[in-house]
Parts: sequence; structure tokens; C-alpha cells
Amino acid sequence: MSDHEQQQPAPRRGKIRAALVRAEQKVFTRPTPKSAKAQMEFLYTRAKRSTKALAESLGVSRRTVER
Repeated sequence: MSDHEQQQPAPRRGKIRAALVRAEQKVFTRPTPKSAKAQMEFLYTRAKRSTKALAESLGVSRRTVER
């Protein structure tokens, strides 16, 4: 587990992981990204580069997505 993942509270990691799994099941034909930064970039791209949409789907604040 990376340092970034260890710093996040467990519920947030779970929401991010669940969003990645859902996205992978829909259209992703390759394995999901491994690093936290790559995972967020992937989800951000899937949310059509909308921080608001991504924040709502993850159940976090827009500021959290921006960080």
C-alpha cells in the first residue's frame, strides 16, 4: 500500500476503490491504475474532467478531488 493510500481514512479509500471497480467493469479493458495519482486521473477523465461530478460520485468534497 502506498504512503498516500495509508494516509486516507478507510471509508474514502473504499469509495475510490469501488468507483474504480465500477468504471473498470463498464469500459476499461486493461487493469486499473496502481498509483493513487493515476487512479484519480483515470476517474477524473471518466467524469469528463468535472471535479463536481467526480466529487459527487465519490461522496467527497470538490476540494478533496482538487487536491
